[in-house]
Amino acid sequence: MGSIRVAAPRLGWWSVAVALALLAALVAFLLGAEASRRVRASGSLLPAKGLIELGLPHAARLVELRVAEGQRVHAGQVLAVLHSDAQTPRGDALGLVERELALRRETLDEDQRNRQRQLERQRRALADRLQSLQAERGRLDGELSLARQRVELARAQVERREGLARAGFVSEAEVQARTQEWLDARQREAQSQRGHEAMGREILSVEAELAALPGELLGQMLSVRRARSEIDQQAAEQQARAVATLRAPADAVVAALNARAGQWVGAAHSIASLLPLAEGGEPVPLQAELLVPSHAAGFVVPGQAVKLRVDAYPYQKFGLVGGHVTSVSMAPATSPAMAAAAAAPLRVGNAQASFRVTVELEHQGIAAHGAVHALRAGMAVQAEMLQERRALWEWLFEPVLAARARAQATQAFGPPGAVAPS
Repeated sequence: MGSIRVAAPRLGWWSVAVALALLAALVAFLLGAEASRRVRASGSLLPAKGLIELGLPHAARLVELRVAEGQRVHAGQVLAVLHSDAQTPRGDALGLVERELALRRETLDEDQRNRQRQLERQRRALADRLQSLQAERGRLDGELSLARQRVELARAQVERREGLARAGFVSEAEVQARTQEWLDARQREAQSQRGHEAMGREILSVEAELAALPGELLGQMLSVRRARSEIDQQAAEQQARAVATLRAPADAVVAALNARAGQWVGAAHSIASLLPLAEGGEPVPLQAELLVPSHAAGFVVPGQAVKLRVDAYPYQKFGLVGGHVTSVSMAPATSPAMAAAAAAPLRVGNAQASFRVTVELEHQGIAAHGAVHALRAGMAVQAEMLQERRALWEWLFEPVLAARARAQATQAFGPPGAVAPS
């Protein structure tokens, strides 16, 4: 009997060989290929020194525009003239305010004149009273002098009667009668003295009131002067509001005019947007202001490469704009103005806050249709920041590697919350 041989199909060996080759290629790809973590964010282009927004703190009508978009202006140059000519059912608002201020001035002046007349009448009355009191004091001086003379005469009579009584020429009753007269004279002298002192005090009081009148008049005049100063300041403010000029705070280029002549402009509404110029007169370079969600901002650091997609130039056709991170805010961008500048909604609270990231651009223009078009402030951009770069097998086995690292940390330092032995 001969042996039986089963012939293996040649196609099966080829399949195994191809599968092994594909597996080897896949392993080689996983070991050699690399990929980068990307963080996506949105924002806009802004000048490095910021965009200057000009407006007024009150509503006004734009009378004249003296510049055009794209024009260069120097510091202090008048850009626009505005006028506050609001109308009310009672007439022109500015005229009403001016008439009201004029009426307040007249009332204030009339009050000052009345007060001066009142103080003058008070001064004359006090002067007349002082004169009368001084005359009365002169009369009291005479009475006091007479009372003192009577006391001296009565005392002399008492001494004389006492001497006669010791000689036996007069009776003791006569001595007592003269003594009583002397005591009565002394009592009248004391009364005159008290009246004289009271008159002196009253004269001093009137003199003090007279001396205080100039100070009171001066204080009243200063009060009126302050009130007039406030009225004049209000009038000056009304005049400033009536005709206001909008001036450039620095050398710049007019980026946009947000109002037209004859248009009413609300309070704090931007009338013009200016791009500041550098010292050499060149426009300040643009930079990208991005808002990065907090969950993705942990590894964003200065120096990282950034690829920007400008919404105005589709990247599929015109490519990307390169750049690198120059700064990352230390706290979430909670300012609404900052969120608006970065062209992305800011969410704080239950939702996620964002951090501001500044990106320096490699180029200030983008090639399109055979020419380089300058980028403009305010253009929206979408950014990708290239962070950690690792091999594909590391990304695939990242959960395993992380678990191993946690196990090693637990073995070295103990489980979380454990107290290390002393």
